[in-house]
This record gives sequence, C-alpha cells and structure tokens, in this order.
Amino acid sequence: MIAKFPQDIHFYNQQWCNQNILSEVANFNFDYLKAFGGEVHVWFSCFDSSYFYTDVGNFVVKHRPKEFKYYGDDQDYWSFFYDKKIDLDEFHKDTNYYLKHYRNYLMEHYKPEDTIDSNLVMIKSIRDILKFNGIQKYVFYKPMKQSFLVTKGDEWFDLGHHYDSLIKKHKLSYLLKGEHWEHEFSAKKVFYD
Repeated sequence: MIAKFPQDIHFYNQQWCNQNILSEVANFNFDYLKAFGGEVHVWFSCFDSSYFYTDVGNFVVKHRPKEFKYYGDDQDYWSFFYDKKIDLDEFHKDTNYYLKHYRNYLMEHYKPEDTIDSNLVMIKSIRDILKFNGIQKYVFYKPMKQSFLVTKGDEWFDLGHHYDSLIKKHKLSYLLKGEHWEHEFSAKKVFYD
C-alpha cells in the first residue's frame, strides 16, 4: 500500500501548500499502513505559498502571478487559488475585501526568512510524525515549478533565490538533503499513475 500526500492533486496549479500537507499527515490514521507495511510519498509545495482561513472558505495564496504577462513594476506577484470547499457566492459578494485584505497583509508582512523557518519546521514535523508512527519507507519530493518561473526562483521558491543565501544557513537545512529526497519528475510517476 502507498499513502500519498497531498491526497488531492491539482496538476496544473498545484493548489496546495505545505500547511495542507502537514494537516493531512497529522490527521492520517497510520495503523492500517503499519499493520500491512507500506510506504509514504510526500510531495511538497514551494515555500512561498500560504493557506488562509476565511469565514466563507479557505484559499491558497502563491507568490507568483498566474501568467507571465502580468509582470510589472507595481505588481505584487500574489495569486489566489480557491479551496474546493469555498462558498464562491459569498466570496464574490465581497471579493475585493478578501483579496485586498490578504494581499495587503502579505505585502506588508511577507518575509522569506519567516517562510523558510515555518516550512522547514513543517517538513521536520512531517518527518517526525512518520517516524513516530513507525513508517520505515518514505519518499519526499521537491516542488514542481511552473515553466515560466524556472529562472525567477530557486527550487524552493517561485520568486526569489534564497537557497544559498538563507536556506543553507538555517539550522534545519539538513532536512532538504539525504536519501529520502527525489526530484519532482519522480513524483509525477507516483502521483499521476
């Protein structure tokens, strides 16, 4: 048996972030997997994505425009992806409020350093949960990048090159190396079989 996280993949937009994945892993019942043996596959998202909870539903915000043509000097580069459970009628009644509120929050408070710290802690938590539950075989996959963003960021960020300057200096950077890591292309074979 193979357990895959995230369980619900959206191929083109990858509308999840590492908060979603941590929640899935933390709430998963590993008893059946332990009893019969099996492996866990975890496909991580870029660090510069966040999950927001609202009174009408939830959404993922990614640090990138949806299309390349939107780049401009005054662009804030944040794209919003709705959770499948969001009440779109309620959301669209006051869309500008929701988007403006969260966009302004991100523009003022987003810091790559904080994002790196929280995502590395999430990855460590996922690894610790798997080990606590006796999972011997697990594979972690690096994020998939949109083709038009390959040169805009490093392998962990859609926008911004932070691997050498910030990630390598973090005390949990060792988590991103080792035998359990594979490239995103390997994940496609497992998650889209």
